[in-house]
Amino acid sequence: MVLSKTRREVEAPAGRRRGRKSPPLDPRDSERFFREGASWNEMLFQQPPRSCIGLVEKDGRAVEGPAYTEIKVQPDGDYLRIGDLIYPCSELDCGFIHPLQQEGLLWFGRLVSAEQLKKYPSLGPWRQKDGSHGDILQSQVVHATSQYLRDCDVVFFTLECGEARGRYVDKYDYNETAKRLVVWLRNLRMSLVPDRISIPMPST
Repeated sequence: MVLSKTRREVEAPAGRRRGRKSPPLDPRDSERFFREGASWNEMLFQQPPRSCIGLVEKDGRAVEGPAYTEIKVQPDGDYLRIGDLIYPCSELDCGFIHPLQQEGLLWFGRLVSAEQLKKYPSLGPWRQKDGSHGDILQSQVVHATSQYLRDCDVVFFTLECGEARGRYVDKYDYNETAKRLVVWLRNLRMSLVPDRISIPMPST
């Protein structure tokens, strides 16, 4: 397997293989990702590349329960690379991306740790409802891993994905995190995968 060092040269061998494990997405480690020549930035998640992102709405209201939506992305007309996830997980963007225990699954939300609150007390009054992702059902983790990671590079759990699914849901209040998610996906030149929008997920 060859992980290209440029955005244009990609070798896609027969059969699908997971790429190298992504580095820990920790805002405190942002300096090593942003340093000049950091090799992680151009690495693919897997071979052959999928350039798909899965979204699980933990408290989805589009179907009155947890729901899954699949997004195709084409950043700069190229494949999705680890570097495309690094900026949203850095302190520069308030740490919106956080790894869950299962590899390949992440949380999209502004989690604020006790350590960050101590370092930046001003964050306290601005904590949003997604400041804690709460319990994520094991059945949903298993389902996302077995069903969705087969077709996606990564799968995000989030409280809601707002307009990312292609339509507005009146029951949702304004949510800054959903707005950030949509802006980020649009920057990656997102497009919805037909028949993979707001699919109900196990709720028990």
